[in-house]
Amino acid sequence: MKLLLINLPVVRGRSVNKTVAFLFFVRPGPVSVILFVYGPYGQHDCSTGQTAKLGFNGERYDPLTRSYALGQGYRNYSPALMRFQSPDDLSPFAQGGLNAYAYCVNDPINLLDATGHAPTAGQLHERIKQMGLKVPSATSQVHGRANASKRQSLPRPLSASRDAKPKKTLRFNETTETFFYEEERSKFKGQLYQERKAIINYMGREYRVFELYQRELNTLLAPTTEAMFKQSKNPRGHLALITFTQSQLDDAHERLRQLNKTLKSIRL
Repeated sequence: MKLLLINLPVVRGRSVNKTVAFLFFVRPGPVSVILFVYGPYGQHDCSTGQTAKLGFNGERYDPLTRSYALGQGYRNYSPALMRFQSPDDLSPFAQGGLNAYAYCVNDPINLLDATGHAPTAGQLHERIKQMGLKVPSATSQVHGRANASKRQSLPRPLSASRDAKPKKTLRFNETTETFFYEEERSKFKGQLYQERKAIINYMGREYRVFELYQRELNTLLAPTTEAMFKQSKNPRGHLALITFTQSQLDDAHERLRQLNKTLKSIRL
């Protein structure tokens, strides 16, 4: 909800019990509270009876557990600790990953995490809303493909002559049921995660090889190395080593580029 106030005195106040809010004066008299302030990590004071309102990240604050249930109850997030109270099942510590308990990789200003699985760019969400775009859900896509395949498989009726009597037709309502198998989807995500992890480890080894060839090329191009080969009267050998090392360096760089491209194509 957005409020537009024109020619109204607005002040950001703090009460005795340290409740932070935006206040405005409609007329000389009592002060009205229009919007409570939430910090980037969801910090706010719920002792004023405002717990029924939707707060941080559009979720409802639970005063009993003092946390938000993100992702429709998938993980509880504590604004006091500024972290999740349970690890992500797609990236536990045993399987690696970047700080499985952190919220938005510790960048809540520029990132959002409505599901509890992975942070996304907050500016991107806002831009999509401003453009009025809507991403179709997986269910609607399945329905659309199923109905399209049925329409294509139906036989086309032959054109009847004018004197032919109308025939009775029988129609059936098309009903498409979609089933989601959560266990299989979880296994598939786990396989994708393991594949990403293997590619990242392989890229680490390739990068160490790349650094090795880079240091070797720098050594060959050093003035002292060139002087040593001139003293031994073997300039062709020096040039051959430089050419070979440069080609190996280019190959390593190309492998890293292809691996990075493959890594970006695998999305959880």
